[in-house]
Amino acid sequence: MGEADFGRYLRAARTHRGLTVRQLSVYSRVSSTYVSQLERGRKRQPSPAVLRKLASGLRLPYEELLAAAGYLPEEKESPSPAQVATREIAETLYALMEKLSPADRLSVKEHILGYLEVRFGADGRSRATDAGGGTASRPGGETGAEKQPGPRK
Repeated sequence: MGEADFGRYLRAARTHRGLTVRQLSVYSRVSSTYVSQLERGRKRQPSPAVLRKLASGLRLPYEELLAAAGYLPEEKESPSPAQVATREIAETLYALMEKLSPADRLSVKEHILGYLEVRFGADGRSRATDAGGGTASRPGGETGAEKQPGPRK
């Protein structure tokens, strides 16, 4: 990707986030003049330090900007639907978690990790789910995630 290509990429990423050049400048702590020059292809490849700041301001993975600026080889494969969904969920969570108190953030984290442990277990294997996406229940309300009794002696 050339310098002009990186500029187009940067502008697309910024506008996709609904940010002005000035807002990106504030969020990333990179001058608005420099951001504008990058977007117009007037400045050469930004340093990795500047890319890290821009990644933070755009809420994009640092590695993505490194690749876009030519520091890393570009990915050949398109992301899978699961990867796209995961990124969207992560971006939404990131934005919303900033609005919560530390206690609420901890509670959300515990709920998510608890769900994942019930859903996938400590071994990382998927548990059976019902049609609604929840863990299938056994008679008596057991989900199968509870510890089963060992063999009788």
